[in-house]
Amino acid sequence: MSPNLFERGIAKAWEYYSKDVGKSLIHWGSVGWVFSSLAQVFAIAINNNIDKKEKKFLIPQELADGAVNVGLYYTITQAIKSLGDSLVDSGSFIKKDTADFLNILKPENTGLKEFIKTNGGVSSIISKIQHEKNFPGADVSQLNRAVSLADRAADSFSHWKNGVGTLFTILASVLACNVITPYCRNRIASTFQHHHIVRTEASKPSGIKPDFALKRPLPSAFNGFRI
Repeated sequence: MSPNLFERGIAKAWEYYSKDVGKSLIHWGSVGWVFSSLAQVFAIAINNNIDKKEKKFLIPQELADGAVNVGLYYTITQAIKSLGDSLVDSGSFIKKDTADFLNILKPENTGLKEFIKTNGGVSSIISKIQHEKNFPGADVSQLNRAVSLADRAADSFSHWKNGVGTLFTILASVLACNVITPYCRNRIASTFQHHHIVRTEASKPSGIKPDFALKRPLPSAFNGFRI
């Protein structure tokens, strides 16, 4: 029996995210923030205990909060995850087996980080050996040994990069959700409240003095009254 659309979707998602768990945390975390914001707006909209005037203030505020939550969460986590990926690919965070693999190809008078930088990063070096089965400057013995280890090196490096990226994403999520986002959200809420108060005060009718408070001469009929 051929898989249905849902099963194919699950398989595609697994194939896409299993190699980069950090990316899945960013994407699904952002989706979670979107639905959380929409739920808050919907709850306010259907709540009969909230005055319509208050809803006109609360709904835009919740939408603004949602935009801040999603935008900051995605931006911060993606930036920090990208930093982690960059540190791994540049050789700043490197496993011993990956370093041993690269040392097969590296010239003796060149440092490992310099060799990685010159050749476009660890991913690029492994890909050249794995797919092109060739590398500039490598002799036959170096190349044959590297080719025989390329698949194992690629698998080990992929798992390492995935793990570091996931760790950086989790740390970024904590920073975004518990420090930066609440601060920005409070600032926006304060701004909304200030404008709401200003609009409310401006919409109040100005005081109109009744006739008896105006400086007009009293009718002569009142002259006969004494207190």
